[in-house]
This record gives sequence, structure tokens and C-alpha cells, in this order.
Amino acid sequence: MPAVRRPDPLHWLWFAFGGRLPDRYRDWVMHDATARHWRLRYAIRLVVRTLPFLIAGYVVLDLLPVGQWPIFVALGGALLFVLFTLVGSAEEMTEARLAQHGFSTESLERVVRKHRRQ
Repeated sequence: MPAVRRPDPLHWLWFAFGGRLPDRYRDWVMHDATARHWRLRYAIRLVVRTLPFLIAGYVVLDLLPVGQWPIFVALGGALLFVLFTLVGSAEEMTEARLAQHGFSTESLERVVRKHRRQ
């Protein structure tokens, strides 16, 4: 079995923010969605997508006359809220991502069930 071609960091960021990768990465997209730690990969992409908002929130909150700890607690709470609410829809979002990359619904369900059982 040939090695799966991984996207470079720029393509990975594009993918993390919802972009469609070129067809040469189709096998990697399927691997990413069906690997044993696919939920962890999904959560990492959520953190990466949330990071610009957390940084902007830090900059704004740092202008207020409060200490650093309340700011970090607020931003940590926001990150936990995002993870808690969006990890619950991980399967649906991952299936939509695979469909975005041209995988049919029927083959998608079969392959995802097969790989996630392993």
C-alpha cells in the first residue's frame, strides 16, 4: 500500500479552516477522518480555528483593568465551550468534510464504519 501523501502546513491550515484540498490529498482526507484518533484530530483543528479569536479576545480583555488570571480563565472557558459544543457534532461534520472531498455517502458510511471499528 503506497504511503498517504500529507498536506504541507499551508494546505493543512486551509483544510483546518474548512477549505477543500486538491485531489492529490484525497487519501489523506479519508485517513484523517477514519484513523483511530480522528476525534483528537478534529479537536485540534477546532483549537486552531478558535485560536485567532482567543488571541483577539486576549488583546481586548488585556485593555481592561483586570489581572491575567481572570483573562486566561475566561478564554479557557470559551475554548472549553467551543470544544464541548462542537465535538458533539464531530461525526456529522467529518462526514460533510468527506463529502466535500468527493466521497459518496454510501461508500463513506461503509468505509467510516469499517475504519472506526478497528
